[in-house]
Amino acid sequence: MADDIVSLSGEGLKFGRFPANGELLIGNGSGLKLSTLTAGSNVTITNSSGGISISATSSGGTVTSVTGTTPITSTGGATPNIALTTPVAVQYGGTGLATITSNNLMVGNGTGAVSLIAPGASGNLLTSNGTTWASTAPTAVWTTVKKTADQTVSSGTTYVDDSALSFSMLANTTYAIRGVCFLSYTTNGAVVSFNGPASPTRILGQTTPNTTVALTTYSGATYSLSPLNAIFAGGATGQIVSAFNIEVVNGATGGTFAMRLAQTGSGGSMVCQKGSFIEYAAF
Repeated sequence: MADDIVSLSGEGLKFGRFPANGELLIGNGSGLKLSTLTAGSNVTITNSSGGISISATSSGGTVTSVTGTTPITSTGGATPNIALTTPVAVQYGGTGLATITSNNLMVGNGTGAVSLIAPGASGNLLTSNGTTWASTAPTAVWTTVKKTADQTVSSGTTYVDDSALSFSMLANTTYAIRGVCFLSYTTNGAVVSFNGPASPTRILGQTTPNTTVALTTYSGATYSLSPLNAIFAGGATGQIVSAFNIEVVNGATGGTFAMRLAQTGSGGSMVCQKGSFIEYAAF
């Protein structure tokens, strides 16, 4: 038989010659033949005694086009834009939404598309009702404005704004206002009043040591809560401590609410002392 043919006999395989390095028995359709492996493109085969080593080298290829099929789309070309035709579902790591409104917060919804919470009105807080989240107006919180230094007023019956006790009011907002005045005076009594934004809807107040004062009238661009004035009137020299509670239902105009100071007449002075304060809460 030919040297490279292997035959079968009763004694087993019969070789026409000894195999060379790297040769294997390879079927040819009718029998077995001794042959080495043939290297393909960029492949190197090294035959050795009892071994075969195969290695490959490649410079890599270049992507010339990308084609997408639903749900993937592609603009094609070597550097395509690849997108999805439908939103990625939550269970696959998406949101289930095609768009998310600017500045909204996302809330989980099981495997359904996430829910969105809009910011709501200015000053709102993100609060829980035990089940979900919502943008809600904060519960009224009292803000304290303190007077940290004495203020002397010698303007007679002309009112002067207190140098510390004031705050900004928003339009269409109801305010509860409370406070305490520590006052001293010489020659003439001390009086206090308040100014605020134009055309409030309602004003009500109560003071001590006086009784309840219904402040229901106002006119002009600002209001002066003049019924409060007389309760601070005193003798030639003295001091007084008085507390007040006021409700202002503000109208369409925002502005400043301020405590004002004056005397019952000309001469001497009055002092609004350090430690006086007002507190307010919006509803």
